[in-house]
Amino acid sequence: MGCVWFLFWSILVYDTPSEHPGISKEELAYIEQNKDANSQEKMAIPWKDIFTSFPMWAVIVSHFGQNFGFLILLTEMPTYLSTILHFDIQSDGILSALPYIVQSMCAILVSYLVDKLRKSGRMQITTIRKISNSIGLFGPSVCLLGITVSGCSPYVNIGLLSLAMAFNGFVYSGFNVTHVDMSPDFAGTLYGITNTISNINGIIGPMIVGYFTHSGATIVNWNYVFYITAAMYSTSAIFYNIFASAEPQPWGVKKSESEKQYHLDTLRS
Repeated sequence: MGCVWFLFWSILVYDTPSEHPGISKEELAYIEQNKDANSQEKMAIPWKDIFTSFPMWAVIVSHFGQNFGFLILLTEMPTYLSTILHFDIQSDGILSALPYIVQSMCAILVSYLVDKLRKSGRMQITTIRKISNSIGLFGPSVCLLGITVSGCSPYVNIGLLSLAMAFNGFVYSGFNVTHVDMSPDFAGTLYGITNTISNINGIIGPMIVGYFTHSGATIVNWNYVFYITAAMYSTSAIFYNIFASAEPQPWGVKKSESEKQYHLDTLRS
């Protein structure tokens, strides 16, 4: 699949819109007229300001908590389905994919609805992000706790895992886009930072599962995994709700724009 993707990428991707043979005159004119005149300027990345910003740390913590649960479930769910719920390998593969199919559908729908809500102006963007993020992290936490009390009920647990991932789709309208809200100019850098830190869970998650299940793949041992995952989801959600901001940050705006704002504020005062 990667090789097929690379072939299409090699054929279809060009350095600039003007070089692309498939672009229409109308689209090219639209891009040229609406692009930022300063988009090609090389800007120094304000590393100190980024790492001393509480809203930035709110996104880092939230991304970390999200990936902790996401990667544990992604990598270990087949083991849970086979050892605890006793599904055969064919059913295991299908059922392992089901929660993520549900998640992707929910994420697309929620993103559309949240954009509509944002455009309506009925809520502040920070409020919208916090509500979306809370549903996306507290929802799975409750579902995982539900699994711990449901015992070995295969279809109930599959339903709860699918519901957990459906709720989790809300995070794509929560912390996942707060990078752009805080700083459109450095959004790629911010996401690189949070994604790098959060993907450490690809190592931590399986180690935790291994630690709790080394004495045996039992319901009790797996419940410990679900307790910790639920706690990580909830803690990261609380931290985000306290410190997050979806407003443009002073360090996230181009210098020229900051100077203009400072000049206007001085004149007003």
